[in-house]
Amino acid sequence: MHFAKEILMKPNHLLHACLLICLAPPVAAQSDWYVHPVLGSDFDPGSCTEPFQTVSYALTVAAPGDTVWLQGTLAGSYAAPSESFPWVLQDVSLAASPCGGTGSIVEVDGANIPGPLVVLDGSADFSARIEGITFLDADLGIELLGGSGQYAPQILDCTFFDVELAAQMESGLNSRFNPVFRNNQVGGAKDGLCHLKVTQALEASPLIEDNFIGGDDTTGNMIRLEGTTQGGHAVIQRNQGSRPVNSDASIIQIWEFNGRVDILKNSGAHYRGLEIFNCPWHPESRVEENDFNSGVTGIRVTNTSGVTLYNNKTNGNHQGVWILTDSDEVTVEAHSATNNHTRSESAGIRISSGCEGYRVLNCTLDDNLQGITVASANGLIEGCDIINNDHHGIRAFSGAVGSEIARNLITHNDAGGIRVDSTSLCVVANEIAYNGFGIRDSAGDGNLFASNLIHHNNQEGFLLRIASALNPPQIVHNTVADNSGYGLDSDWAGSSPFVANSIFWNNNGSGDDVFGLMPGEIIFSDVEQGAPAGTGNFSLDPLFEIPGSDYCLSSASPCLEAGDDSWALASIDLKGDPRNSDADWDGDPQPDCGSDERVNVALKHLSGEFSLGSTLNLEIEATDQPTANYFLYAAVDPDAKPLAAKPGGFHPLFGTVLLDQNAPIFQLVESGSLVLGEVSISATIPPAPSLLNQFLALEAGVGGFGIGAGQLSSAICEQIKP
Repeated sequence: MHFAKEILMKPNHLLHACLLICLAPPVAAQSDWYVHPVLGSDFDPGSCTEPFQTVSYALTVAAPGDTVWLQGTLAGSYAAPSESFPWVLQDVSLAASPCGGTGSIVEVDGANIPGPLVVLDGSADFSARIEGITFLDADLGIELLGGSGQYAPQILDCTFFDVELAAQMESGLNSRFNPVFRNNQVGGAKDGLCHLKVTQALEASPLIEDNFIGGDDTTGNMIRLEGTTQGGHAVIQRNQGSRPVNSDASIIQIWEFNGRVDILKNSGAHYRGLEIFNCPWHPESRVEENDFNSGVTGIRVTNTSGVTLYNNKTNGNHQGVWILTDSDEVTVEAHSATNNHTRSESAGIRISSGCEGYRVLNCTLDDNLQGITVASANGLIEGCDIINNDHHGIRAFSGAVGSEIARNLITHNDAGGIRVDSTSLCVVANEIAYNGFGIRDSAGDGNLFASNLIHHNNQEGFLLRIASALNPPQIVHNTVADNSGYGLDSDWAGSSPFVANSIFWNNNGSGDDVFGLMPGEIIFSDVEQGAPAGTGNFSLDPLFEIPGSDYCLSSASPCLEAGDDSWALASIDLKGDPRNSDADWDGDPQPDCGSDERVNVALKHLSGEFSLGSTLNLEIEATDQPTANYFLYAAVDPDAKPLAAKPGGFHPLFGTVLLDQNAPIFQLVESGSLVLGEVSISATIPPAPSLLNQFLALEAGVGGFGIGAGQLSSAICEQIKP
């Protein structure tokens, strides 16, 4: 028997295969099988101390639920011709062995074998794992071609090197597809870690986390998820991708996938970071806290509507974020885009044609070629810091009709703050300072510029190149001061007013503050020098709180209530206070000139979350009416957020009202009398599920018919969370 065994151990593989069943000892029932490619024998019992030689044989004795343990070596690998590939697993696990072996190397070498090294049998349910193994030199590491079963394979702590694609998995009609990829290393894999595809699955909940993907040859999409599912919750998180040179491939690609997917805290360099393409986007999906840099595009959304990108970072790419091809209602919020300027069309955020309803909120755009560019799309840019960009802070190309640019800080952009080549834009309540020019309008027709503070720019505050426009823009309630060029330089040759309720002071050195205006084109404005004749114009020191730095109006300013209410075309001032406030409490609310409306009533949110069942702690203050009556109103609406670029409602005593009085819910929260000019209020948000994701807006007022005058506060508005 020993003589026969000795001969069989020589490399006569055909004889080995023919006599193996006859001469191998009987194998006892067990759940763990051990293999060593050098010291083992397929005639041994497959224990830790007497392992098999080949995984191929171990799989003939292993049953579903068993584990085949691959023992480590000092040299040598699991490879042909000893091994027969692919290994077909029928819900059997493969793992690096914790016992036995002669070293720590557990390598499966495909030696460029075509096809996969491991096939997960999809004819039945599969939930086994592959753990701690290195796969080398193959077209495909792991393959699953599933049917309608339940598939939850786990690929854990593995390394794939010089493998074209680490894993490809598909599931079919009515399947449940929940694979796990965790803590794997991929290097030199042309097509990356995993391509996952579902077809009309009942559930798709893959978990892909903590993997690293890199190497010179990784040119395909590293993680790809596609297909259709009726349910589930995919999670792709904390993965890293890196390569030495740029690639058009994506670290993460979501392709025509309709399921819920969370893409969280991933990072990478020299790729397209994340691509979302042609997806029926699930409303509960999240894209948050990812960081993609030094690549082609940080995040790209194509032909996919309803995506929200929250608190991500893109640095050093050709494009920071690129929204394109009919991707409607896309929100980019709390995003940081820096140093994206490697191509002539680069921008921190780029909105392409046909992307209606876009929203860019509370983002930071710093040191890009352009801060934000918009082409032929309608949307909102609000609350952003747009600073230190090489060209423009915001460039609105022809076709960006109806967009709103509101409440942004736009500063130190080399070419200029905002350049407008489109019509019907609303540019409201922005601070625009230390740029080349402040605002350049090359279109004119229907554009509104209101409540902007434009100061210390190196050229003109307003530059109007609109000689061929059908109509001039409307420039109202702006403070334009301390710019090196004219406060306003216009080539519009008309006679009707289009500049009103504004301040132009200390521009152009000792020269005129405005140039090119015809008589009647500017009215109800405070202009230091150069104003043509116009109704309500004057030239008096506006008495800013701190000239040159704080452009709020002092209590003695001649600009208080010096504007005309028919030109109060925006509901708020620079700080969000309502226009047409009754600053002198005389019962006749009139707008102030300039970007600041002096308001003496404040509503403060001290504490409490805007969530169901939460209590908000608020305070109302009135600086010069210590004993007047107060009231607090609330409005709840799917979109109750007060828009800057629209006139608010008007009350004969209180002036502009910011809340929508026609909202589905509009009600009095509390009223009473102030004590020493202030009052504290606690208000609880009802725990009604119908309020979830609605906007809650609050506005306070002081005064009333008892004193014949009143003022309203700015509005607090937040979305109600769970």
